[in-house]
Amino acid sequence: MLAIFSMISTAQAQISHGGSPSNWANKQRSTDIPFVHTAELNRTLLDAEDAVTDLYKEAPYRFGVEVEVNYTHENSGRWIIDADSNIATWQLGIHCPNAANISLVLSQFDIPKGALLFVWNKDRSAYLGGFNHSNMNEQKTLAIGLLEGDEIVIEYQVPMQVENWGQIAIGQIVHGYRPILESHFE
Repeated sequence: MLAIFSMISTAQAQISHGGSPSNWANKQRSTDIPFVHTAELNRTLLDAEDAVTDLYKEAPYRFGVEVEVNYTHENSGRWIIDADSNIATWQLGIHCPNAANISLVLSQFDIPKGALLFVWNKDRSAYLGGFNHSNMNEQKTLAIGLLEGDEIVIEYQVPMQVENWGQIAIGQIVHGYRPILESHFE
């Protein structure tokens, strides 16, 4: 439950530093992007639990289920090298079956100057980012806000000339099954 409060407070601190995902104008998503998949949620059980907790105004509103993972730019996804722009791009797709929304917590976010991180949705109609080195905190973590839908792509762009390409690790996927703006406080 702490995730909802930390994501809301962190979302306010998520400052975009410009740029856009690669080939953003082309709305056709590459079919070569590798995807990881979370398990189906037991909605019957979740709905029964939520029916009870939604009755109590002091109980936090649960909008999603947190899934602990360890996906990095070294063990998952794909790299694309663009010699013309001198940019290396890492992409990993995430599919959460029947999700209303998806958000992420990066357990490692340590990137060099010039690198950008984006997260975009299935139909390439919305993205979050670019997050850069100035988004780093002392813990070297980053909570990424919600994107609607059941598929997202995380994309990390790094200039090929930098010595250290940094560290990106997804530590948690929040499989949202209810809209965040729906409130039991009404």
